[in-house]
Amino acid sequence: MSNAPAAQPSSPTASSTVPKAVLYAHSKSPWSSAVLLALFEKGYGDDEFDYREVDITKGDNLDPSYLRINSTSGVPTLVVPLDKYVGPETESRYKAIVDTKSILDFIDKSRTIISRTHTTSSAPAPALAPATIDHLSVTNNLITSLHSPELDPIFFTVSATDQSELAEKANGPAGLYVKQRQEAILRHLASDEANPLSTRYKTLLEKEKEINGALLKVYQSTSGEQDPDTSAFFEKSKKKWQEELKTVLETFEKTIKDNHDSSGESAEAKAAASARGPSAEGEDPPTGTYLLGDQISLVDLHFFVWLARLVYLSGGDLSVAGLSKLEEKINKGGDGWKLGENVRLFWQSILIRDSVKKVYSGGIH
Repeated sequence: MSNAPAAQPSSPTASSTVPKAVLYAHSKSPWSSAVLLALFEKGYGDDEFDYREVDITKGDNLDPSYLRINSTSGVPTLVVPLDKYVGPETESRYKAIVDTKSILDFIDKSRTIISRTHTTSSAPAPALAPATIDHLSVTNNLITSLHSPELDPIFFTVSATDQSELAEKANGPAGLYVKQRQEAILRHLASDEANPLSTRYKTLLEKEKEINGALLKVYQSTSGEQDPDTSAFFEKSKKKWQEELKTVLETFEKTIKDNHDSSGESAEAKAAASARGPSAEGEDPPTGTYLLGDQISLVDLHFFVWLARLVYLSGGDLSVAGLSKLEEKINKGGDGWKLGENVRLFWQSILIRDSVKKVYSGGIH
């Protein structure tokens, strides 16, 4: 599999089999992982879609060939054949779905219990969308918040609360990401002389150059809090980790609690049910502690991958104890804040799913 993104999926001829969807993703991206989790939860086989790696750490998503697919430079992107153009006598045509929420919604609707169009898999196709209007509203609000700029996993990845952490980040994967991204931006801008860029593409690159350049400057600074930009970066990072995350996690804690209180089941009973795990090899437990109730849904996938990235950045792993590392990092401010019991039960429930074991087989990211 090449790291460079392909310009577009090839168009099958009349003698070809039904064309596949193509997922452009980065293997360590939380949102890419959400798409892979959805594909597995819906029962799609590995042979039913093509995967193209877009290495955002090297700026692949800023390459012109990728921007022709997704002009926002976002990852992941799902390119799907249009239904009316998948017949054996028709040249295929495609559309690109360019945001994670829309991709997961599409995956959920495309394979159902009664309709499994062009699928080769015989696996179950459970509905992941919320079943009620109230739950749909809750789902949309929570997913929108997770994908807001304020909760962007990339900022948490590059954030640093003091000079010691900044130096560690600058000499590690985060520093390499910032450096290589800036190099890619400058390289593409330099190509404008030989191959003039479109106004839209050039404007995007100039904006990314300014934003990433400011971050690179902070990463290369050795002045610490004496530098105003670095000091502001530390303060923003502290506020994100030590204040804003508490509010967000408490919102998810309350959501889970509110949707489980009516069942009358105690936290101890739910914990025991989650701990029992699958009833048979390869079979997920029928119930667990999820955001909307005892069945997994779309919002759980968005929340889990986001939460897993925070646990990873805190030095935790995919174990029940992994959340303790996140709690420790949030508590760097020293106020003794604790993660809620329901978020812990959610983490415990989802870790034992086959989809998580498959997508995170290489470890937490």
